[in-house]
Amino acid sequence: ITSDSICVLASNEILAQVFALPSVQTLTGGGSYCLRDAPGLPIGLSNTVAGVRYMLYRAGQRVGDTLNGNGSGRNFGIFNQPGFYRVKSISSEGCEFLFPDSVRIDTLASVNGTISPDTFVYLGESVQLVATGAGVGGTYRWYPSLGLSDSTVSAPIARPDSTTTYRVVISNAVNCTDTQYVRIEVRPIPVVFAGNDFSICLNTSIPDTLYLTGTPFDSARGIWSGVGIVDGRVGMFVPAIAGTGTWRLVYTFANLVSDTVE
Repeated sequence: ITSDSICVLASNEILAQVFALPSVQTLTGGGSYCLRDAPGLPIGLSNTVAGVRYMLYRAGQRVGDTLNGNGSGRNFGIFNQPGFYRVKSISSEGCEFLFPDSVRIDTLASVNGTISPDTFVYLGESVQLVATGAGVGGTYRWYPSLGLSDSTVSAPIARPDSTTTYRVVISNAVNCTDTQYVRIEVRPIPVVFAGNDFSICLNTSIPDTLYLTGTPFDSARGIWSGVGIVDGRVGMFVPAIAGTGTWRLVYTFANLVSDTVE
């Protein structure tokens, strides 16, 4: 300090060492991932400087291991907690710098899809396949599409010509996916036999109900029809309702083949 009234008689020097802050590197990684589809996402640096240490922070808390710079890009590892990740660098002289840039990890809702169980059909028969899990705004994609009424709906009708395993990719509104499989076995059309013709006399000894037997028996696919048939699924025939006469009773299987008894 100098002025007209002050004389500087001496000066003191203090050695000041000024070190540069560690250079800023580019963060890599982050993004969005589906919880059940990946363990997490990688986070790293595009390049690192030898002699500089790097630490990863999320929400002010240190996460992961410290990286030692080696002149090339390095990864901190795989991370699965949502939030913003930033990096602090520490030079060999102890200068610290918190990177202003960050990467973000978002976790997305996963798809827990379901599908109808494996089953069988007879050649020419159809079956409805049912998948769930896409939710509002989601989609369904069935493969192969051959033999399906619609390969983009949750419940298509399948009429395969041969045994087929169908695959459905279920996607929700944020494009997380789940894949389910269902196997449809196609069996040859069976030989249907309604039984031998028979005659009965209407008198007091006639039972109230007769049960007709058709083969192959399948209460879901076989059905009886005709005069006096009360319950076609189990072949329940009531003679008193039919009355006297000759009647053709038909056993139809899977809407494909049939046989008659009189």
